[in-house]
Amino acid sequence: MYSKRKLHLATMLALLAFSGLAWGDGVAPKATTPQVSEAFVGQANAPVTLIEYGSLTCGHCAAFQNDVYPSIKTRYIDTGKVRYIFRSLPTAPASLSVGLQVIADCAGGHRRYAIIDAFFAQQPELMEAAGQQGGALNMALAIARRAGGLSETAARACVAEQSRAQAIFDIAQAGTAQFQLDHTPTLIINGEKFEPADDSEYTVANVSAALDNAYRLATTPTTRRKKK
Repeated sequence: MYSKRKLHLATMLALLAFSGLAWGDGVAPKATTPQVSEAFVGQANAPVTLIEYGSLTCGHCAAFQNDVYPSIKTRYIDTGKVRYIFRSLPTAPASLSVGLQVIADCAGGHRRYAIIDAFFAQQPELMEAAGQQGGALNMALAIARRAGGLSETAARACVAEQSRAQAIFDIAQAGTAQFQLDHTPTLIINGEKFEPADDSEYTVANVSAALDNAYRLATTPTTRRKKK
């Protein structure tokens, strides 16, 4: 069980803009139009697209990943009904949130998601290590190497690239503007923000019901739907 982490847009953007670039000492990123070819889990032609806006330092996102996502993956993603995309909406500590996402993005493809899963699984340890000099980075590099086969050299090179943190900023800002994001995690199903009744938490039951409805709408011919 978990509750969604509420965010204030101004606070979120400020955290990201003034956190520096990942673990580097770059200047604050400026908003541009995102130009990203997104990695996803599932089949490219799946009739339903599920987007999660979340943060690798958000405890509620980790709970969703551990308690809800596995069932959704088995029932919908692995069966070809749903294509899943994770987009970063950084939360405090923003430098750690962005840095971890940069490393995962560096791997790309299915390896990106293997690393994201591993970061969520070891989130408490990463958060604790963040209080030590270089601890979070060293631990993150080791996790990425084990989970996704990403070499330390490649990961460090990605962390040093300002454009990667810039892309995370751009996607977070564009998503916030489009969907009025104010908490993590937030789910978008076929372009519509999904919010359970009474602002309750996401569960296997309510997410499954929403995906079933989206799948029905996406696969039922328009003429048949009009007759009902």
